Order: sequence, then structure tokens, then C-alpha cells
Amino acid sequence: MTTPENFRRRQRLEGVGLVLLGAFTIAYTVYSDARDDRQDACVTEQVQEIGEAQVQGRKLLTRDLENIKDVIAAALTAEDRAALIEARDDYFARGDKIAEDRKNHPVPEFPEGKCE
Repeated sequence: MTTPENFRRRQRLEGVGLVLLGAFTIAYTVYSDARDDRQDACVTEQVQEIGEAQVQGRKLLTRDLENIKDVIAAALTAEDRAALIEARDDYFARGDKIAEDRKNHPVPEFPEGKCE
């Protein structure tokens, strides 16, 4: 049989336990939210880098296509062999510049494992 003192003591211990459980729950929630915010920011940054690289890649592709169009137009309108050779050399020079730009601006890999 429990006495009123034992009953009150048990209630106090249960109350303290519930308060501690609540405090740990709140602390973990705050920690988890902060971690999620950091992870979201990291993923956003990584995806933004990929997007910028895609835009740069599209620009390089456009330059490459313009280069091809220019050499075809020059070949069709060339009056002599020297004009063809000049158009070819210009095509290769611009192609080398585009290839160099592609090396300087590679597409980053997807951020798998970077934001954990």
C-alpha cells in the first residue's frame, strides 16, 4: 500500500522525468532544424553551381554551332582556295578556343555525398 508521501514522491519523479523528456525533445528539434537548414543551403548551392555550368555549356555549344555555320558560309562563298584555307584556319582557331573554355568550365558532378 502506498502512503501519500510515496505517492507525492512518485508524482514528483514522474514530473521531473516528463520535464526532462520535453527539454530533450525541444533541444533535439532545434538541433535537427539547424542541421536541415545547413543541408538545404548546401544542396541549393550545389544545384546552383550545376545550373550555372549548364548555362555556360549552352553558351559554348552556341558558339560552336555559330563557328560551324560561319565556316560553311565561308566555304560556300569562297572565291578561291586561299579564302577556303583562311576559313578553315579560323574555324580551327575558334574551335581550339571553345575547347579551352570547356576545359576551364567543366560541368560539376551531382553533389552526391557532399551535403550530409
